[in-house]
Amino acid sequence: MKYRDFLKLLDINTVHGAYLLHGEDEFFKEICLRSCEELISSDARVFDLRVLHDADRDAIMEACEMLPLISPCSVVVVKGLASGADSKDLVEYLEALPQTTALFIGVKGELDSKSKLLGFFAKSGGEVLFDRPDAAEAASWCVFTAGRLGTVLDRSVANTLVGLVGNDMVRLSNELQKAVDRVGSGGVITPDIISSSTVVNIEFKVFDAVNCLTGAKTVDGLRALHALLSEKDDQPIIVGALLSSFRRMLEGKRLMDSGLSAKAAAAKMQGKSYPNEKACTAAKKYSAKSLSELISLLSLALYEQRSGGADAAEAIESAIAAFDW
Repeated sequence: MKYRDFLKLLDINTVHGAYLLHGEDEFFKEICLRSCEELISSDARVFDLRVLHDADRDAIMEACEMLPLISPCSVVVVKGLASGADSKDLVEYLEALPQTTALFIGVKGELDSKSKLLGFFAKSGGEVLFDRPDAAEAASWCVFTAGRLGTVLDRSVANTLVGLVGNDMVRLSNELQKAVDRVGSGGVITPDIISSSTVVNIEFKVFDAVNCLTGAKTVDGLRALHALLSEKDDQPIIVGALLSSFRRMLEGKRLMDSGLSAKAAAAKMQGKSYPNEKACTAAKKYSAKSLSELISLLSLALYEQRSGGADAAEAIESAIAAFDW
């Protein structure tokens, strides 16, 4: 089953037997393992809960023989398996697991298809797969979590955050928490807040400036670029981010010229899906030739800056201003 279905079972406390939690996403896996521990009330955990780390077969079997003293059943949570624990002996034991025990085995990453445990849990229905959420699911989680933490996050801003940070939930959670801390209880998380709080500060600002240029807000885009380029120490990073944005547009344009839709072209491109889709949509208005010429001008400005220490701001702003947006 998918972890979302498993969470529903935990919410209504209808889990029983044994479960294997594995897959790429460690963030929600850890949340689920903590929820498994909370199946036992806080005052009964010392009696009816066992949490094992990197457990071997014998430790798991011994913990599962523990009889509940207060709760309807005892709970055993295993966080990581020791070498050799994935064995035929453990599988045979699980086939006759005491009915008074609920066992949850969490492993890092996704188990190999040859795993004896995976074979058992796949047949028993106890396999819980933690695949990485897609961009839409990650954005929905951001909106929900921001609200739970007492702040407001618009879906469009959440989409931008996910597009820039990616859907690694550990990193995304950290960046969202920074934004929440910035605005405080009752605050609104805006694109400016994301820009000033995330680790992709410069990249975000360049991304936002390019969106203005391609979205019929040329003056706003030029003003944003001028402010960015005034920081001379950051110029190489800024020009590199600009080049990356326009190269992404050019790649998307060439794919669309071959007959693909913007969405299909974005799916073929490497990198994060959100900026790829934005680039392909924006590139519809321009020719591959004009985008290629703009990239050449920016590349030359970057080369001259790196080779001779020249200030690239004027050349870059002239090239951007001269382009037919």
